[in-house]
Amino acid sequence: MTFSSARVLALALIGLAGCAGPSLSESGETPNIIEGSFPEAESAVRAATLSIDEHVGRKDFDGLSGDHLDSPKFSKFGPRVLERQGFADMIADEIKAVSAAQDLSIEFRDLKIDVFGDVAIATSYPLFTYKGPDGKPAVREARMTLVWVKTPAGWKIVHEHSSPNTM
Repeated sequence: MTFSSARVLALALIGLAGCAGPSLSESGETPNIIEGSFPEAESAVRAATLSIDEHVGRKDFDGLSGDHLDSPKFSKFGPRVLERQGFADMIADEIKAVSAAQDLSIEFRDLKIDVFGDVAIATSYPLFTYKGPDGKPAVREARMTLVWVKTPAGWKIVHEHSSPNTM
């Protein structure tokens, strides 16, 4: 290869490398959170949502608590309480409910995850199956929205809203 052809090749490679452009984090550009795709975050939120079933099934209250953001910014609306709950009231209520049930499992039916950068919304029609305190099998259907935020410790729920599925 001659000096000039090597020079042309080097310039061409530099030019091609420049076409790729810097990553979003290097460029300082903000990703389009409305139309952008966040497959890694979606996968992580999906896994975190599905792990809730494991935590309640094993009565792993540390895991269940760790799924949520322990912060004044946490809130929950739910079918058992007509007022907004903070973290402490929510976790006490969930521990009481999970403790009273036997063989509790949650099937997150039609789980939809929408990621908006470091915030994600998971919607589902969960099916709760369990045995009540009397040992009789029971089923409860609901509609649920979980709002997740990415933290240094992973994705955490910052808001929950559920209601019985009466349709």
